[in-house]
Amino acid sequence: MAKSISRLQFLRGDWEGRSGLIRPPGSQSESHLMHTCTGCRTCIETCPAKIIRADKQRYPYIDFRYGECDFCGACAQVCDTEALTEFKAYAAPSTWRWRAQIQDQCLTEKAVVCRSCAEICEQGAIRFQLQAGGIAKPKLDADACNGCGACLSICPVQAVNLTQGEAHVRD
Repeated sequence: MAKSISRLQFLRGDWEGRSGLIRPPGSQSESHLMHTCTGCRTCIETCPAKIIRADKQRYPYIDFRYGECDFCGACAQVCDTEALTEFKAYAAPSTWRWRAQIQDQCLTEKAVVCRSCAEICEQGAIRFQLQAGGIAKPKLDADACNGCGACLSICPVQAVNLTQGEAHVRD
């Protein structure tokens, strides 16, 4: 079956249908979102964390500069077009495919003590491990990370980003 991509994705060379933007929990694929979302902005207005924004084509995406997602499901509950459906069915962050990743520009690489990401992580996914003769370095437990984005907005040097991987099914 052929994948459906938008004209913008074609022009950007996004042959796989990945936009680079993080869509709200419950969005399935880019093509599904583009074919079902009407750009009504109801999910944006409903988000209690105020982290959902609209891209240039009026499709919703999450901007973690404004905070974290608590997976309340409010955005999916108000979506009349079912552009955000998967989250309604599972109602758990375990279906969310995004996980934190700590980059090389982390302050600890420059021998600066900073533990902001670990302090804000309610899941305990980021811990600091002491190094012999050096400074404690962050260790990320991808299985414990739920991809809420709390660590993104708190990092003073934007050394944390989210990458898409497999959904983690937790018992």
